[in-house]
Amino acid sequence: MTETINIYEERMQLRRDLLAFKQPKRVPIAVRFTLEAACGLAGINLMEAMFNPVLASEAMGKLCDTFYDDACPFTHVRFPWGFQLGGSLNSVISSNGTVQHPEVENMTAEEYDAFILDPITTIIEKVQPRVLNSFKTENPHEMRIASLRGYEAENEGMSVVGKIIAGLNEKHGYMPGFIGGPSANIPFDYLADHLRGFQGGLIDLRRYPDKVKQANAALLKIVKWITNIPATDDETVSWYPLHMPAFMSTQQFEEFYWPDFEEYMIFLNNLGHHCNIFVEGNWDRYYEYMDRLPHYKTSFLCEEGDPVRMKETFGRHHFFGGIYDPTITLVYDKERCIDEAKRLIDICGKDGGFFFAFNKSIMDIKSIDVSKLSAVLEWVREKAVY
Repeated sequence: MTETINIYEERMQLRRDLLAFKQPKRVPIAVRFTLEAACGLAGINLMEAMFNPVLASEAMGKLCDTFYDDACPFTHVRFPWGFQLGGSLNSVISSNGTVQHPEVENMTAEEYDAFILDPITTIIEKVQPRVLNSFKTENPHEMRIASLRGYEAENEGMSVVGKIIAGLNEKHGYMPGFIGGPSANIPFDYLADHLRGFQGGLIDLRRYPDKVKQANAALLKIVKWITNIPATDDETVSWYPLHMPAFMSTQQFEEFYWPDFEEYMIFLNNLGHHCNIFVEGNWDRYYEYMDRLPHYKTSFLCEEGDPVRMKETFGRHHFFGGIYDPTITLVYDKERCIDEAKRLIDICGKDGGFFFAFNKSIMDIKSIDVSKLSAVLEWVREKAVY
């Protein structure tokens, strides 16, 4: 127990130094896996684990015993109980147990005006019945019961996951990751992901540019209202995965995405929040914009890009991680895989401001070589010191 406490305190100091933009004793590690990967490693049927928390816990424990991490490597485990009871059409479980998010259009272009005027009512009366089969009834009593059952099941699933992760945190002495504070969708991400669909959202930028801007403004008011909670300490970090910028032209990004995003980040900064941004895709075009976000209160998990330019631009005022592609362990020998980690740390870890992470969560355990990747993480733990 004493050893676990000491490990926890060491990791917490690494985290505090990173959040304070001080050079930590060594490079912190915050890599992520999914339940699918854990089940693959443990030889447990994923579909069974989705409905049996004991099996899910066993699989997650096996993975934590196999790979070194300073934070719990599971952050987005979600059992399907809630959305199955609700009859969700945008979160569905496949035959092997994987949760998928098909492309759906839940709001028509003709409904923009109603949404801009009253977004909450439009979501409840128009969008939700298209998202959840349980809402497709004219009997309000039946709708309330179905909604309550789905809500309770979702909360129960989240509670079970929380208990599993709490147990792993206690056993391994994990520090909190860079996630956990209040969070919401960025306006255009929500518009494209949940309302108009990926394709419809991008088409609307050309067909209905004014309506998109007005819809974004309406959504911005909502997300500000949801997250208008002053930070209680300097160690809470909110997680914001960004989806659409990599698929937009630079002009579209500047006109339809950046203004609302920047305003929202400044709003959160004024409340004392630190925001960790998942930069999906390649953001080489946007590094200078990223550097404009609140200094020392915004961090990034990057999927791909130029690490030299990252360090020279936003890396001067924001800590970041990611970029490392774990699938190279299937191609290169152990030494080459370690050399790639060393190269990234030499570039990005100079003067601190860098944590070691994968470019994306590992979902399929067969997409990596377990022994080589374990060796990479052990090398970072032991050798990436200052």
